[in-house]
Amino acid sequence: MTLLITIVLSINNRVDGQSAGREVLNFNFGWKFYKGDISNGQDPNLDDRNWRALNLPHDWSIEGTFSKDYASSTAYLPAGIGWYRKSFKLPATEKNRKVFINFDGIYNNSEVWINGTWLGKRPGKGNLIAVKVDHTKYGDSRWYTGSGIYRDVKLIF
Repeated sequence: MTLLITIVLSINNRVDGQSAGREVLNFNFGWKFYKGDISNGQDPNLDDRNWRALNLPHDWSIEGTFSKDYASSTAYLPAGIGWYRKSFKLPATEKNRKVFINFDGIYNNSEVWINGTWLGKRPGKGNLIAVKVDHTKYGDSRWYTGSGIYRDVKLIF
């Protein structure tokens, strides 16, 4: 809960050293997805040309087949691990500004990398964001049974 409050406060308040006024962009389009775990999925040099192209929100569990072998807390649908990646460029006018990526909902145990750096930021001409979602523990929820980045994503600068 503290993390969510911090994100909301940083979005709504002016950041020191940065002029007031923020632009919020819909960041749902142009993602790539791989169902399964992959070594170094965050590596900017990883060849992801064969990954599935999709737009968010996305829930891979609902694409699966119902089975009594899965837990009731996943609505008897498969969970597991999935990777999401998106390459993007920021306008040159945003060079000295702080940039935020706001995920409204990821289920669950997500890790985020920017340009191959875990929860970091690295300047450059292009940027790659990678998100690993690990929903291998089936009996873990009573309120949401899916898997993936299941709500909107916004880029804020």
